[in-house]
Amino acid sequence: MRARDNPFGVDRLHALRFRGPGVEALWARARDLGRGALVGAEGSGKTTLLHALAAHVHAQGFSTIWIQLRRDARELTAEHRAVLAPVGSDHVVFVDGADLLPRLDRWWLVRRTRVAAAILGTLHAPGWLPTLAQLSTSPALLDDLVRELTGRSVHELAVDRDALYARHHGNLRAALRELYDQFAVA
Repeated sequence: MRARDNPFGVDRLHALRFRGPGVEALWARARDLGRGALVGAEGSGKTTLLHALAAHVHAQGFSTIWIQLRRDARELTAEHRAVLAPVGSDHVVFVDGADLLPRLDRWWLVRRTRVAAAILGTLHAPGWLPTLAQLSTSPALLDDLVRELTGRSVHELAVDRDALYARHHGNLRAALRELYDQFAVA
């Protein structure tokens, strides 16, 4: 199967809508607190929900600033600091991977963004940002996502849903990558 025809391709996964707490309520709480985090294990939908929040906030007329951190790129770079230079009350700062920031970078970020409308991030466990939502997954959610992508349940794809879910310890992103690989060789 060609990569572009694979129903589990990255572009199709990114197009999935978030299932869970409504962005309006989360945004209202974040505005009240001035900051907040989406907390959950890897593959639980934190980044997907953060993107949905960013779209909602942008539609409300706020400017958004996005900072993406990864295990191999944990610190705020000169580029990040430059992007944060014009932060004002009409900005909302999104930090995907906020729990990766070293303590001094957290301090700098909080200080630099204190005038922003809000700072929102993702964390794997409750931490330095107040929890807005605790995200979790389930085998039923995996089945729902597979059905949206393929029109069929995991079982109809001749895959043991519960074993797939358990093999990836609830990480739906990893489970969907495995399905991508299975479809790629089919």
